[in-house]
Amino acid sequence: MNLRERLAAIAYTGAISDILDEMGLREQVLPHEIRPIRPGQTVVGRALTVLGEPAAGLARDDYFVPFLKMLGSIEAGDVAVIQANDSAVAHFGELSAETAIARGGAGVVVDGGVRDVENLLKLGFPAFARYPTPRDMVGRWRVVDCNVPITIGGTRVSAGDYVWAIGMAWRSFRGGWLKKPSAGRRRLSGRRTEFGRPWSRDAPGDGV
Repeated sequence: MNLRERLAAIAYTGAISDILDEMGLREQVLPHEIRPIRPGQTVVGRALTVLGEPAAGLARDDYFVPFLKMLGSIEAGDVAVIQANDSAVAHFGELSAETAIARGGAGVVVDGGVRDVENLLKLGFPAFARYPTPRDMVGRWRVVDCNVPITIGGTRVSAGDYVWAIGMAWRSFRGGWLKKPSAGRRRLSGRRTEFGRPWSRDAPGDGV
């Protein structure tokens, strides 16, 4: 069983959180505002890190080319982890998800926004973000670099870290291997993050 399969088999998050605290990895929690778009979403995979920034007045290619390059970098089992440095636009949506799925991508975590929420749900593509919005990135935001270390809240995430989301929590683990002590607690090298409540599914959508 590979590491991804072993992570997917773990159902209890509290023990991992406690153990990582004991290991001195105490700054591993992402901001609670980052939430799954639907309760119970699960994703396990390697982090493809993305760094972005607000950018206005550029040529269209300056928005599209870096973003398409990022999508083209997705490999099977990858989870895009985006530090947008922005709180105004959507940084991932339906078309991005379709491309990610075609390339074997496992999901996306955005310190920012997503759009096309209902279609993301129909696609079955796990997505975690701060907010939904229909506002497009073109003319407003761009990808700066991929597969570089990023920081979300107080948590540093590097390309290749393993990302695990189950229910309402996700964690990223920096390589290594898992043990199964007889008490049932899991030890691992890496980090973990917890999310708050998901958005209400009573009114799915991109916001207003």
